[in-house]
Amino acid sequence: MKRTFYHGFLAGAMLVSAAACQSSGSRNAANLEDTAAKNDAAQNSVSADIMNIHDKAMSKISQMRQLEQELNEAKVARVKAGKDTLQLAKASQALNYCDTAMFGWMQRYDTEQTGKTDDEKSAYEQEQLQLVKTLNASMDSSITAAKQLLNP
Repeated sequence: MKRTFYHGFLAGAMLVSAAACQSSGSRNAANLEDTAAKNDAAQNSVSADIMNIHDKAMSKISQMRQLEQELNEAKVARVKAGKDTLQLAKASQALNYCDTAMFGWMQRYDTEQTGKTDDEKSAYEQEQLQLVKTLNASMDSSITAAKQLLNP
């Protein structure tokens, strides 16, 4: 009888232990899934920020090209009048640089990030966010400078 009780007790203890391990494993798996979901949400948020800034910057491209054309026309007029064109040329170059830099960034931006770890993806997204913010700010300052030269 003692032996049956002992085996029954041992079997019950093993079941409770197994259930506890399974419950703990389920909680750990749930925590890992929760952490992964939070990381994905944060990365998606940064990606969304990148694309929003990109979209704002792209909406300025036609304005920049128009200003560049106006600057070139103003340069021709100043050359004919024998006036200095250096500031106009610099402003035109700045607009052209911003245009070229934005399209270069778009070609290099890796939306898939295949083969990268979550940490690598996060670091890449943060880097790209700073790059596109800098490009957007450069576009704004170039547009402002061109407008000031054309409309003193």
